[in-house]
Amino acid sequence: MLGPSGEAFLKLGAKWTPLILQGEVWRLVVPIFLHAGVVHILANMYAQIVVGYSSETSWGTPTIAVIYFVSGLAGNIVSAYFSPGILSVGASGAILGVIGAEVSQMIATWQRTQAHLRMSKAKYLFFLPADPRDHRSS
Repeated sequence: MLGPSGEAFLKLGAKWTPLILQGEVWRLVVPIFLHAGVVHILANMYAQIVVGYSSETSWGTPTIAVIYFVSGLAGNIVSAYFSPGILSVGASGAILGVIGAEVSQMIATWQRTQAHLRMSKAKYLFFLPADPRDHRSS
């Protein structure tokens, strides 16, 4: 993917369960900020822009930062448990956590949300281009 080698990632702090079990728990946080290459980081940046813009507008930066960080940490803990022999990096767990929070809010407020706003949220959750008119105030 046009990125560093596995050895370089290991030195940089990728998630590697044997080292986490030896006390390097910081390896549960650092992988959120590392990416396997150009394509990987561009795909994550696109997802963060699409999902992050709407989420940050709705909930504010501090709330999204907490959701993002906690989700990324939880994703790496789950990955360390279920895939202990796999070296990994990336923000997928963090991004999916924000998407999960948005889906939860969408389900909880479905009946109270106007139809055009529902469609706007559904479009961005599936990474479809949203109509700028969908962001009009209710």
